[in-house]
Amino acid sequence: MTEYILSVPVQVGKTTRLRSWMQESGLRFGGFLMPDNETGLRVIEPLDGGPGEVVEDRANGDLEIGRFKFRSVAFDAGIDALHRAMTADLDWIIVDEIGPLEVHREVGFEPAFGDWLQKFRNLPLRPNLLIVIRDFLLDEAVVRYGLSQAVVNEGPWFLRDLPDVKALLLAGGESRRMGQAKPTLPHPAGLTWAEQGRQQLQRYTAEVLISGPVAGGFPDEDVYVGIGPIGGLLTAASRAPGHALLVRGVDYPNLADRALVRLLMAYRLTGRSVCFARDAGRGVMEPLVALYSAGDLVLIQQIHERENEQSLRRLLERRLQPVVLPINPKDDLGLHSHDAPSDLPNGVIERPVQRTRNGSDDRMILDPIAEEEPLEIRLIHGPERSALSLSVTMRTPGRDAELIAGFLLTEGIVRTPEDILGMQSLGAVVAESGLAGAVVACELAADLELPDESLDRNFYTTSSCGVCGKSAIDAVAVACPVPGSTSMVTFDRGWLRSLPGRLRRSQPAFAATGGIHAAGWFDPVQGLVQAAEDVGRHNALDKLIGWSALNGRFPLGARGVLVVSGRASFELVSKAGMAGVTVMAAVGAPSSLAVGLAEEIGMTLIGFLQAERFNIYSHPERVALP
Repeated sequence: MTEYILSVPVQVGKTTRLRSWMQESGLRFGGFLMPDNETGLRVIEPLDGGPGEVVEDRANGDLEIGRFKFRSVAFDAGIDALHRAMTADLDWIIVDEIGPLEVHREVGFEPAFGDWLQKFRNLPLRPNLLIVIRDFLLDEAVVRYGLSQAVVNEGPWFLRDLPDVKALLLAGGESRRMGQAKPTLPHPAGLTWAEQGRQQLQRYTAEVLISGPVAGGFPDEDVYVGIGPIGGLLTAASRAPGHALLVRGVDYPNLADRALVRLLMAYRLTGRSVCFARDAGRGVMEPLVALYSAGDLVLIQQIHERENEQSLRRLLERRLQPVVLPINPKDDLGLHSHDAPSDLPNGVIERPVQRTRNGSDDRMILDPIAEEEPLEIRLIHGPERSALSLSVTMRTPGRDAELIAGFLLTEGIVRTPEDILGMQSLGAVVAESGLAGAVVACELAADLELPDESLDRNFYTTSSCGVCGKSAIDAVAVACPVPGSTSMVTFDRGWLRSLPGRLRRSQPAFAATGGIHAAGWFDPVQGLVQAAEDVGRHNALDKLIGWSALNGRFPLGARGVLVVSGRASFELVSKAGMAGVTVMAAVGAPSSLAVGLAEEIGMTLIGFLQAERFNIYSHPERVALP
């Protein structure tokens, strides 16, 4: 028989829908469900009537993940149900569900479930197997449990005919910012944007309506002309009364099929409108990749006629009650609208690539990648106004003045921001190899004496490791000043744990590419004061420190916390110390040299900063006791 995967987001009524299918089908089931009981706690419910268990225990659970606690012994009830199911005459065995406990920590149903699965696969005759897996764990679980041949989100409980759903491609028209009509723009797959969008929708619905001036498209009705996407939506609704509409904007050329599958999944389970949101909770909703129920389409028309409301996003966020699917930044759903050639964040460019998932499902897409380009820093110094080529750094273009100011300060080349008189771009240069770069001249105070011992280090700065080619630790260990403030400002632990998420939300280039670092300065009162991104973690920090220097905020001082997105290296701690930072937190691990330097200069160094925990490696007195 066949192995199936039901991969769904949380809180879309999955267990209720499964129970209804079992009751309606007349088939024989074994295994277990995991519904909530009357007090809102998760329970393991064997489908053969065997003894169940309350698995969630918010007070005394010995397995903790996020804000949830579970009783490890309670998971035995599910495994026992699976063993009984192997010896019964069944049509289906249901495993509800495999989650982060199993996939990431090998607890919960593990290792017993993995052992059971191997025994199940050795049965000469076996029923269909349905494994429920959280959507954000799908790829990892497929590899872990050898499910590459499993049928995902297709089956009698999911993809049965839905005659009440039609698809709508909002094709739009001429775009002055793109230079031509968006529907006619070329897609890497060899189609136009409109052709690619139509083919994608045809895989999921029997009929695709197209709003816009393209082949097979229809114009907006006179009453809806000139009001944007809502006009196309209401025109399509009038052509398909009583139907829900699966909507896709033409300007989502990288949209993954899985995004549409998730919309359909949630609609099948709830019968409600469904949309994606870009932030925790309801967040900023995506109105042009969504599914609108027939009832909500009628409501949208009524609100528009009564109040002249023309914003689909406002309707979703304030007037409708859609199922909201959060967007996981690590997921590859292609939910980025291309509204203009410059629509990408600074430091991000696009290249056509062939993308494959699990060795199959190849597709050509425009992939955003982090931009990297060399920058030469030239110093104009001394009474003679001599020019000196100081450094070539591989960086993400943008905020070059801040990068240079931060670099000069943290490397001890200048002592104060006042030593920097000004900067001038000398334009782009192209090397014989064809590599393009930029040159910036930085004018220093005439009476500033350059520290020759620093300049002898032969700076060549890469985007990965910082200043390379140094022959000894002593050459790297620039003189970090012991923080002048003796203030023992303390910071709340819960506030500290919230900082990585806040920093992530300030990283548009990382959200687009997944390949860029960040540094952020946080104040307990003001929140995020400033953040900077770059392909090099040291460059991101230099940009942040340079911002403080050019805006009268240097040194950063003792009343805030520096957060960096990667590991805490010796060089980053050194740079932070030069900027007067007293508390530095890294999302990743610190090195031994970094810890030693932080201890020596009186800095509180935090590593592995996450929403659930962190480690304090030096000077813990600045972290408030619980």
